[in-house]
Amino acid sequence: MPILKLIKPSEEYAEQIAEYRREFLANMACVKDDPAHNLKKIAGTSWLEKFENPLDWIQQCNTYESYDTIPNKKHTTGTQYMSVLEDSNKLIGMLAIRHELKGEEVINFGGHIGYSIRPSERRKGYAKEQLRLGLIKAKEHGLDRVLICCAETNEASKRTILANGGKFERKIYVEESKLWVDRYLVEL
Repeated sequence: MPILKLIKPSEEYAEQIAEYRREFLANMACVKDDPAHNLKKIAGTSWLEKFENPLDWIQQCNTYESYDTIPNKKHTTGTQYMSVLEDSNKLIGMLAIRHELKGEEVINFGGHIGYSIRPSERRKGYAKEQLRLGLIKAKEHGLDRVLICCAETNEASKRTILANGGKFERKIYVEESKLWVDRYLVEL
């Protein structure tokens, strides 16, 4: 399998970021039977779905890395990464690390790490490797244990989390999204 690397978003990847967003939004429009897709959020992308201009999104990602620059102190700080193939620099996935658990949505559904693989690149083992690399980054950010959550219906994400040492903590119902969420802890 080709080798993935995690990098921070940059202007060099603006067109690939825009393509990633378009692919997800088109995929969401096609999926009607899974309540998790009704959230209209692209997991692990720090609200990429809200930004038509990738440069604005990159700026927001940079802003949320520190309490010195975060606009709303109620939000959690975090670091956004992109997964790219080492040999071609093709954008395969996204992974966000939240530096702490703050706010009901992050505590109940987001956890410390959120991630996604573009729909056209799924079922190739990338998610497992991306999360493995993300756990290394989480440790570098000073975390000793991380919470990772996924919709109860997301079997692929469950397998990815378990393959990376996730231990099932509990299942909760999130009223706002009308979803059952599985919560996993990973010791780093």
